[in-house]
Amino acid sequence: AILIFTIGVMCFISLTCWCGLVLFAWWAPPKCDPRASGLVKTDDQMLPAFVMQIAGHLHGIPGLFIAGIFSAAL
Repeated sequence: AILIFTIGVMCFISLTCWCGLVLFAWWAPPKCDPRASGLVKTDDQMLPAFVMQIAGHLHGIPGLFIAGIFSAAL
């Protein structure tokens, strides 16, 4: 049980770090700082703003993302 838990935690931490690196690479200094430009007000809004910027034109994808966040919170 401890081995399965450890593997799950390592996958979660790896996914979280990967998301952070993708956000950093997307909004690196040549593009813009989303907080300075007023796109987001808090750090919590960066990943949803990124999803809307990348997949906002695809019908249903932002909704699936929000549904995934809410289901993970349960």
